[in-house]
Amino acid sequence: MKKPSFFLLLPLFAMAVFACNKEDDSCKTTYSDEVKAIIDNSCAYSGCHSGSTAPAWVPEGSKDYTNYEGMLDNLNNGKFAERVLDLKTMPPAANFIPEGKPTELTAAELDIIKCWVESKYPKG
Repeated sequence: MKKPSFFLLLPLFAMAVFACNKEDDSCKTTYSDEVKAIIDNSCAYSGCHSGSTAPAWVPEGSKDYTNYEGMLDNLNNGKFAERVLDLKTMPPAANFIPEGKPTELTAAELDIIKCWVESKYPKG
């Protein structure tokens, strides 16, 4: 039985080295670094998910998006991802939204949120 030639194994070795050195381009988004600003501008304001000033019609587990811990129930049960990413009904296009607040998220904001959710919402 012949031994494999060094020259036949060289391409396999090179592929393995380059695969290990490939730059990791996975999501690095965290709540603290990027998501909090989006939530504060689009969700956690008076009349919506504002904690103690949230209106009665906002479900109990959704009242406080002013901090990471207040969002955890809806992150863990999938409601946040469903409303924001799947249905795209948050923020709502409703007449109660204060002037200057968005009625929809930008494509870039949606990409950030999607990356964060898929990474299991790191706090940062």
